[in-house]
Parts: sequence; structure tokens; C-alpha cells
Amino acid sequence: MPNATKIMLVQNIANMAVSLENSIALEPAIPLVVERADSSYSLESTVALQALINLSYNITSSQISVFLPVIPVCIKRLWVRGEVNIDSLRLLVNLSCCPDVVPHVLAAKTTVGLIRILDTDKIDALQRAVTWMLCLTSATEALVITSDMIENLIKDSKIDFPSTVYHSLYGTKGKKELENRAYEISLRTDEIGMKARQLSDSLTRIPKCYQSVSSLNRL
Repeated sequence: MPNATKIMLVQNIANMAVSLENSIALEPAIPLVVERADSSYSLESTVALQALINLSYNITSSQISVFLPVIPVCIKRLWVRGEVNIDSLRLLVNLSCCPDVVPHVLAAKTTVGLIRILDTDKIDALQRAVTWMLCLTSATEALVITSDMIENLIKDSKIDFPSTVYHSLYGTKGKKELENRAYEISLRTDEIGMKARQLSDSLTRIPKCYQSVSSLNRL
């Protein structure tokens, strides 16, 4: 199938997904769109991510396993040509609003410069970056997600614990960097600043994680 046809198909799905009334009818198409999100053709990937944003506003329990494969794609594509990818961020925020998905986001392989997404000078990207970090941290606190839980999720994968999003955010070095950046952003007087203050507060109740003996034994 030509790339133009694929893009048109995914774009039609994205357009239909704007209406929640179509969510049930479009559910069988989600695996196809997830697959196209990792396309080497950048336009097709972008359109697929935008479609998944519309399809992920209300993730049901039956859809969780279908959405999981797109998590590493979003994280891998957080940076595009030196800029924060707003579509990846928007989808990650939606996914992280589902409590059952959050452990899988935290267990995913991290990317270089994960916390640096908070350094963006684009307001819409910064707002979503802070929101994403707040979603993850609030869920980690509320669900008492621990390093043992993350290690259990990755035990059958090729990902080692220090390479996870969880360790990038809550390991000794990462947590300090996240705390410092959250504090700097919290000095703002807008909604972004308010969310950053909530993030800072939640971080005080997240213990620093350390690589466990079981994780070291895998090395």
C-alpha cells in the first residue's frame, strides 16, 4: 500500500476519533494505528500519534494491552531534531492518566535527556511535560510503585533497571535533577507553575530508588 494511502487511512481514523461516539467502532483499528506510529516515514508516524491521542482519552481495561506497544515509541520519539515532540508528549499524558498503564510507562526504556524536556522554551510543550511528570509522580505515590514492581515488569525483557524511566526520574541523580527543575518552574505564576509546585510536593514523598541486588545479579 502506498505511503500516501496509509496516511490517508490513519488520518481518517484520527478524524473519526475526535467524536467519542466513534470510540467503540474504532477500537479494532487501534493495533493498526499503534503499528504505524513506529513508521520510518515521519509523516505517517506523526499522523498515527495524532490519531492515538484522540483514541486514548478514555482507555478501557480491555484496551490497555493494545496501547502498551506504543509506549516505547513515544519515549523514543520524545526528541525530534533537537525539539520536544509535542505529539509524543500529548499521548504520554493520556496514557499516564490511566493508573494501570503508569507502571508500564515507568518500566519502559528511557531516552537520553528525559528530564531535559522540562527545559523547553515552548509553553505548550512545557505545560504537557510538567503535566506528564506530575501524572507519573502522583501515580507512583498513590499506587506505591516501587523499584521491585518495576524490576518484576522488566524481568523477561532486555531492559535493565538503570535504563528504565523509573530510574531516570527517581534514581539518586535523576530525582535531584527533577526536584531542582520542578522548583525552578514552580516560581512561575501561571498554571504551569501551579502544577510544578504539585510535582515538587509529590516528589518529597517519593523515596530515591537504588539498584537492587536482584537487578545487579542480572548484569
